[in-house]
Amino acid sequence: MQSKHTPSEVAKEKLGMSIAEFARLHNKTMPTIRDRLRRNPDCTIEALLSDKGPGEHSRYVPAKRHEKLGGLTMREFADKHGLTVGQLKERRRAHPDWTYEQLAQPTRIVLPPCRRGQDHPNAKLTGDDVRQIRRLHGTDGWTTLALSVQFGISESHAVRIVQRKAWKDLPDE
Repeated sequence: MQSKHTPSEVAKEKLGMSIAEFARLHNKTMPTIRDRLRRNPDCTIEALLSDKGPGEHSRYVPAKRHEKLGGLTMREFADKHGLTVGQLKERRRAHPDWTYEQLAQPTRIVLPPCRRGQDHPNAKLTGDDVRQIRRLHGTDGWTTLALSVQFGISESHAVRIVQRKAWKDLPDE
């Protein structure tokens, strides 16, 4: 059943002033005060001034400070070391025996030496093919388009081979 009093009437009776005056006096917005009075005409002045929404009082839990983290919260520790909380938790799952200081250290990935030329798994040409492309273009006058069709590569790749931008480490024989 609807209340017989509007929020404005409740405010005049309870607060002794209008909603606008109360909101201005306490640096709140009028809609916030009006909605709180509409939802609960019997609410206290403290509830009207609260920064929390309805039902939020019971949900707020302060962040836990960990002794292992030097008295910091997980977020503070992660921010201090330039990580996100998710990254910190992921590293913890991967290395449960490490200390938090070890987890915060930047990870260094050691990559295997780069495979170049015909040793690369995606290579379509061998060193002999590249030498032949350069010879056919230089002495026999083949166009890069004809070379690309002959060797099954793109024309731009043939141009890069001829200009020694691709396969530049390959010596001529």
